[in-house]
Amino acid sequence: GSDAAKRAILEKELMEWRDRMFALAAPNLRVNGQNFEDYVEQPRYRPFDEALDRTVKALVEQSLVQEQTLAERRRTIPIKVQGLLEDLLERQRVAEMQALSMADLEETSGANDEFSFVTESEQLEMETLETSKVAKQLNETIPHLIQRAQWAQEVSAELVDASTSNHGTR
Repeated sequence: GSDAAKRAILEKELMEWRDRMFALAAPNLRVNGQNFEDYVEQPRYRPFDEALDRTVKALVEQSLVQEQTLAERRRTIPIKVQGLLEDLLERQRVAEMQALSMADLEETSGANDEFSFVTESEQLEMETLETSKVAKQLNETIPHLIQRAQWAQEVSAELVDASTSNHGTR
């Protein structure tokens, strides 16, 4: 029976040694970056955070609004740019037509007689006034047209930037 007694004493000593080792190692044991004791005492699920939930819902709503705004701009801005460009081309065509008609008038009036402008001074004054009006209109519309063309280029660049920056988010 001495072997059984020795065995029981050895098992008791080993169990005590094991308990002491776990007691020493326990403060060093970490679970998900937290001390084991603190982790065991925590509830498994965090309580519902109403403020965090509202923030998440607000961000989702904001994301939807921004996507809708982007889709709306993708639909409407190209049409506006097209309209601006068509308007610009139409105005250029009208200006060219007016310039050509003025040149035709000058050629026909000069062909009659060298001194016919003296007898037609009233017509010459009218044409001069009309020419100055057209020149003033051009001086007023050209900066506006240039500004609109620059705006169209900026809008086009923004659309390209927006489509490339949001391409990976969907």
